Amino acid sequence: MSVQAALLLMLGWTSADAETLLEALAAADAANPALAAERQRQQATGEAVPQAWAEGLPSVSASLDAGSTREEYYGPNSVSSLTPSGYSISASVPLFRGLQTVNGIRAARARVRAGDQRLSATSQRLFADVATAYADVRRDRKIVRLRRENVRFLTSELAATSKRMRAGDTSRTDVAQAEARREEAKAELSEAAADLVESESRYASLVGRIPGKLQPVTLPHDLLPASLDEAIALADTHGP
Repeated sequence: MSVQAALLLMLGWTSADAETLLEALAAADAANPALAAERQRQQATGEAVPQAWAEGLPSVSASLDAGSTREEYYGPNSVSSLTPSGYSISASVPLFRGLQTVNGIRAARARVRAGDQRLSATSQRLFADVATAYADVRRDRKIVRLRRENVRFLTSELAATSKRMRAGDTSRTDVAQAEARREEAKAELSEAAADLVESESRYASLVGRIPGKLQPVTLPHDLLPASLDEAIALADTHGP
């Protein structure tokens, strides 16, 4: 199974309003500039085949001359001149070009096949990058959420420790340690937020839009072997 096919089979829908991985892949397929450029190159490459065929076809050229009449008057007399019309047709048929036409067609077809492989590789690489970026955004958003909750918890703990110190139940050292833990958590939150901005920017560059709410992705169970023996049998059959 290709990377593209495997990615398109991934499901995991929990909310009708959230974007799915399949929707992200479709958006990247339609809007990614690198993939669009590769498709345009392949389209231009495909035009080489009919051009190679045309090298071996007959060529015909035609020309047409229109006639005209001119009449001049000199007193009672007149003088007429006639320019006749004419046409010509020429044709040429290549009899033998040293197999240049055949070799040209073969070379053009080979370039088309190579271009198809490059386009497929570009598409699969893009889909793999989109899937990675999708997962990175979800991961980094979760990390930011957890670290924000940790800052909130440590802020509450610092307030409680300060209150106990004022009541004489603890020392300034305990308060200082609580403050240090809270500041460390805030630094970790800032780092996580920076990672999230980077992940979302990467996603936007691939998909063409800033990620909104993203649905979780799970692999359907029917794509997995039912048992270890089945997995080994599949590996023996399809493995390299």
